[in-house]
Amino acid sequence: MKNHLVICVLILLMGGLGGTINYLLNNESREKNKFFNDKYFWSCFIIGIGASILVPLFLNTISSNLINESANDPNKLYIIAGFFLLAAIYSKKFINSIWDRVTKQVNENTQQIRAINKETQPIIEKETEDDFLGKEIFTTISDERRLAYSKNNVNDEFKILNNIINGNYTFRSIKGISEEININESTVIKIIEELIRKDYIGIRDGKDGVKYYITQKGRRYYKSELMKVISWNENKKD
Repeated sequence: MKNHLVICVLILLMGGLGGTINYLLNNESREKNKFFNDKYFWSCFIIGIGASILVPLFLNTISSNLINESANDPNKLYIIAGFFLLAAIYSKKFINSIWDRVTKQVNENTQQIRAINKETQPIIEKETEDDFLGKEIFTTISDERRLAYSKNNVNDEFKILNNIINGNYTFRSIKGISEEININESTVIKIIEELIRKDYIGIRDGKDGVKYYITQKGRRYYKSELMKVISWNENKKD
């Protein structure tokens, strides 16, 4: 608590001093003996304190523990005071640089979160139980009926989606899909490009190469097509 109090006092003192120095450096033609009546002086003074307040934020963005370390090492308070003074003297440039650094860091963090969500969402969806999706739907339909329906109604897009959804892996390769559904790779590539255009399939470019996964929109489309399989099978029973 005592250290925090000292830091606050340093912010006010060094911020005010730095603001005054900034005023004097940039206004040599003004009458120095009247600067207390100059509105610009008070602007520099207040902005200097504001810039000093931002120093802990700056230290945090560069992963510095200087302020915490000063609690056990009072000598580091001189370094901190120097930071406060410099920030106040060059307050405008310092505030702009802090803003640029913070916004850049926020954007980077946002992109990282989006990338993580993009990576994990397909896995979460695959591992989440869905009574409607899954191999169980097909096991209720005889092989003979399923084969008959596939020959007449199921297109290659549906076969690829079915393979990705019901396969053992969340992220699939062209070669793996091609081998399992018995369609040549060049055809699979063309169909997947169309599915990507429709946003039914997403791309993951990792260390192990390009892989493909089902999107939420692709799952909805797959459900609607699966309903046709069930409806067709029920009609055939009748």
